Amino acid sequence: MYTAERVRVLVVDPGFELSYLLGDVLGRGVEVKSYSFDPEKGVLCVEAEVEGVGHRQACVEVKPCRGLQEEAKWMRCLSKTLAHAEGLAERLARLLAGGEV
Repeated sequence: MYTAERVRVLVVDPGFELSYLLGDVLGRGVEVKSYSFDPEKGVLCVEAEVEGVGHRQACVEVKPCRGLQEEAKWMRCLSKTLAHAEGLAERLARLLAGGEV
C-alpha cells in the first residue's frame, strides 16, 4: 500500500527528453533551448543548438494532439506521439539539422 509519504512524483523535463530523442535520431548532440506547442493548430516548434550545425528552429504538425487544451494532456500526447509515430521525430530532427524533409 502506498501512503502520501511513500509516493514519489516523477518529474520529466520535456526539453531534456526532446534533446535526447532528437540527438539519438541524428547521431549528434542536440540541446533544446525552448519549445512551444499550439494546441489549436497541433504544431510543435523547437529551438535547438545542433552539433555541427548551430542554432536552428523547426516546427512539425502533431495531428493526434490537435485540440488538447490542458497542458498535461498535450504534453503526454506529444511524448507518446514522438516516441511512436513513425517518421515524426525523424522529420523534426532532419529539419533541425538543415536537411530535406
